[in-house]
Amino acid sequence: KTVIDIANKLHSKLQKRKDENKYYNDPKKGQTQSELRPLDIYNQHLESLIKKKGLVKDSNIQILSNLVDNHENTKKILEGLINYLKKDLSKLKNDEVTYILKVLRQFINKEGPNGGKEPIYFWKEIGIAGIKKIKRTQELYQEQNLTDLIYNFMANGDDEDMF
Repeated sequence: KTVIDIANKLHSKLQKRKDENKYYNDPKKGQTQSELRPLDIYNQHLESLIKKKGLVKDSNIQILSNLVDNHENTKKILEGLINYLKKDLSKLKNDEVTYILKVLRQFINKEGPNGGKEPIYFWKEIGIAGIKKIKRTQELYQEQNLTDLIYNFMANGDDEDMF
């Protein structure tokens, strides 16, 4: 389990405890940190960790895609990720599928003007080298039938949060 999973569990337990605990003091506007009870302070810290979860995942996706891109066997690694997705859908965890699809998307996204820090729909222009690399990546995805695979996930998957 990750720190984020543990933080989520603790947060839900604290919420339940808060509802049951008549001594819990919700922070009010203007209340200083020293006026808060220990449970309040702990709960605030836990909530901030949970909010940072998305930023950490996005950063990890960018780091991983850069590492794979700089590896000598980039194509084989990407094929391996796509082949992993070709397993029986019922045996895959939604978090894994989502993460892998985000990594695969990042390979195209990072060819943009700001190196992947800006979503594709904000791009105004892109250089010829970037277009060629995107085209090669898209061809690899087509060879591996990634579009059909994503369609099958959407058509047969039971978790709408995956996409």
